[in-house]
Amino acid sequence: MTNLQIKTYAKKMLVILILLLLVSFNKDLSEPISFTGDSGFLVQHTGEVQEEIYSKMLILEEGNYQIKLAYTSSEEGNALWIRNHDIQIDSAEIPVGEGELSYDLRIDEPTPELQVSVHYAGKGYLELKSVELTAAQPWYRDNWVRVMLVLVAALVLLLMDVLVRTKRLSERMSFEVYVILGIAVLSSSFLLNKNSVGHGDDLAYHLTRIEGIAQGLRDRQFPVRIYPDMLSGNGYLNAMYPSLFLYIPAVFRLLGVSYVVSYKLFLIFINFATAFAMYASIKCFTKSERAVVLGTVLYVFARYRLNNMLVRGALGETLAMIFLPLVIAGVWQIAAGNQKKWWILVIGATGVIQSHVLSTVVYAVLAVVLLGTCAGKIVREKRYVELARAAGVTLLLNLGFLVPFLTYYIKGNLNLGALTETFAYWVESLNPAYLFGIFRITEDDAGFVRDFALHLPILCLFGICLVYSAQNRSVRSERDCFLRRLFVVACVLLFMTTNWFPYEKIHHVAFLDSLFSMIQFPWRFEGPAIGILAITGSVWLTEYQSIERYSNAIVVALIAMVLIDVSHWNLQWNQSITSAGTDEDRICADIIHCTEEYMVKGDGTFYGGYIVSDDQVTVQAYEKDGLRIDMMYKVTPGEHWIDLPLMHYIGYSVTNENGEEYTVMTGNAGNIRVLLDNSEWQELHIKYKEPVLFRIAVLISSGMLLLAVVTAFRRRGSGLLWGVRHG
Repeated sequence: MTNLQIKTYAKKMLVILILLLLVSFNKDLSEPISFTGDSGFLVQHTGEVQEEIYSKMLILEEGNYQIKLAYTSSEEGNALWIRNHDIQIDSAEIPVGEGELSYDLRIDEPTPELQVSVHYAGKGYLELKSVELTAAQPWYRDNWVRVMLVLVAALVLLLMDVLVRTKRLSERMSFEVYVILGIAVLSSSFLLNKNSVGHGDDLAYHLTRIEGIAQGLRDRQFPVRIYPDMLSGNGYLNAMYPSLFLYIPAVFRLLGVSYVVSYKLFLIFINFATAFAMYASIKCFTKSERAVVLGTVLYVFARYRLNNMLVRGALGETLAMIFLPLVIAGVWQIAAGNQKKWWILVIGATGVIQSHVLSTVVYAVLAVVLLGTCAGKIVREKRYVELARAAGVTLLLNLGFLVPFLTYYIKGNLNLGALTETFAYWVESLNPAYLFGIFRITEDDAGFVRDFALHLPILCLFGICLVYSAQNRSVRSERDCFLRRLFVVACVLLFMTTNWFPYEKIHHVAFLDSLFSMIQFPWRFEGPAIGILAITGSVWLTEYQSIERYSNAIVVALIAMVLIDVSHWNLQWNQSITSAGTDEDRICADIIHCTEEYMVKGDGTFYGGYIVSDDQVTVQAYEKDGLRIDMMYKVTPGEHWIDLPLMHYIGYSVTNENGEEYTVMTGNAGNIRVLLDNSEWQELHIKYKEPVLFRIAVLISSGMLLLAVVTAFRRRGSGLLWGVRHG
């Protein structure tokens, strides 16, 4: 078979893989969703206390629904209650006897906190057999996504062929890109086989962030600073965790796609971006196709990365790992490579900053160390000009996030105790025998495999780096010197993941103790170490003259090894986070999880409505819409106040009908408390408007981004962009 035939065959196989991937989406569903118990009923209850005996929180889109209760009731007074943001909006009495209660429900706007509950009257016997929810329309509009992705895939393939025919892209690079696409497709095969999302330590929080951004966009915020419907409508801060990339799944949510499919599409995007970032980065060090493919495969399928994405639900760290290779390649270009490509570091650093704060700290230290080892060359050749340019542009691009983040962190009166308290990081380090174990050593945690061992493919790269660096010490090329420094850094990072590192002593040094408490888990250092090994090992393996005749076989063996290893991974991705059926999983609001760290300090007693200080305050009209409240009240002379259901974050204005500002305090729950003026009748208006400083920062970042895009298009023919024309 000729090379041309092999390439043509590879393209066809890629198209088949993509189509198989896309058709694995299930069709839009409209069948009723039932909540039933294993023993044939949900709850049986008797007693003398009035109480809620069953409750289900739902995420529902706008539309018409019907709720059916199958029950047995011996007494009157039992009822179905419907609440929205903890406020009861309707109820229906459950008749005496055995039967089925039907209740028609109309949702005028999407709600993440619709609570369906059964209230027991405090006498007799009540058995709830099942609850069935029927929608007059499909639950979600997921099916159109398949059509869109098929079109996108077709356009990408068409564009590739056009670029090759017009010689804007070489045949070799075209083949490389097709291989990288195939790697990304394979790495996404975990994700689309069912309509549920799997367990993840932080999964609920990140799904909450996606839902919150969608809510904020519906509330006409941009950028979204506060999730308007979270915390029973009190609003939840979005400025403390980078969220730029989460607008992608949030837009899908706005288009009617379920949060399950939106999230999975986002993970597929992450896989593609990770593959291409590593591909582009290795191309900065070598022209070897084998090195590019090997490094990309081992990085994309690295157990640590897949654990972050599919087991831990560590979405921020997974996003940051997209940009780790670009940070390394960018530092190389500035320190010893083509300093005109300083913008690679800008892309990498910006991506990390917009992904994960802790990874930003770790990668920043990594970059500073690498730049420090090349300080002599940087000074001699005045490369500090490009370094300063990269640092300045990176800062300007990220002001839109950094300014609100630092403002709320310093002045936001947030409950940051859980973030600043000492974390027992010293007990989270790994046993070296576990880290460097060849065979699978796993720890089962609630049925999910957490595997931080390097495993044989990465260990092979580690060994190759050790042998190559030892046998080729006389090689003085600048690239190899930089790769050696990289490898030393990887060894230090791996050492820091283990319990050989003196964490017990660090615990007694205040500054270091604070730093490592913030990082929390020493095994976080494994991520950048694996990225470095993927680059250095793949480059040196394909250029190692002592094993040149075996290099092809070794590359194939390592790729086969990692694919076989992943295929046998005991990954329980399809377990529902709600422990419900796959369809039920798509509407249950168990995903809503707002961590207390980013709430305003208070006792946490959230409520959906207002609370007045005493009976001398009369509220005639009250309306709440997202982060806006309009009301009219009357109050007798004296000191009176009203607590309103909004977290007291920086940015709210509270005025009367004349635009005069009220005196505002923080209530017991961290909410807005307004001191009322003595007046017969007076209006009160609350709205959120981000501070002027935030808007200036966003304008600067947007302007810098626009300038960067324009500059990139102007240089598109100069051969600077990843060497596409000359690669």
